[in-house]
Amino acid sequence: MDLIDVPLVKAVLPARTREPNSAGRVPVGDIEMYYEIHGRGKPLLLIMGLRGHSLDWGWILPQKLADRYEVILFDNRGAGRSDQPAGPFAIEQMARDTVGLMDTIGIDRARVFGGSMGGMIALQMALDYPKRVDKLCSGPQPPVEDPGPFRHPKSRSTSTPGRTFLLMISCCGQEPYAIRKSSLMLIWT
Repeated sequence: MDLIDVPLVKAVLPARTREPNSAGRVPVGDIEMYYEIHGRGKPLLLIMGLRGHSLDWGWILPQKLADRYEVILFDNRGAGRSDQPAGPFAIEQMARDTVGLMDTIGIDRARVFGGSMGGMIALQMALDYPKRVDKLCSGPQPPVEDPGPFRHPKSRSTSTPGRTFLLMISCCGQEPYAIRKSSLMLIWT
């Protein structure tokens, strides 16, 4: 095990503020949702998965993305610092909550990244509110045996457990398709 010289680490890592530009709880439909905004630029929503909340993104990813984007983190209904009403919750309802949050904080259209259940919420947003989604990346999700409308006509099998990801490059003009990868990274330009 190598020892890390703390003064060297401080010199290598740039000083970054972990404080958001704005944050708080705002009314969205029948609940209050917690959100944070970091950085300036085109809006980028990060949607966390089941039982996750905005702190689960850590501070490095939001701060790195905040160099180029206005990063919006939030806690879904029933998670973190948002209200905890009795469940169960539908993905459609959580997509409505996300668009309601966008309305409340004045975001007309955003790039959207969702991981796990957050990816399902992001995909539902793109289906129900396509004019609100600029670009979409849906990260690792539970495997799906039949992806239904998300299956590309030329795809072979999408049933490899643990390796199915759904990715929609743009909800305007391109159809979503299923791909098989062991890892996925998308960088928007």
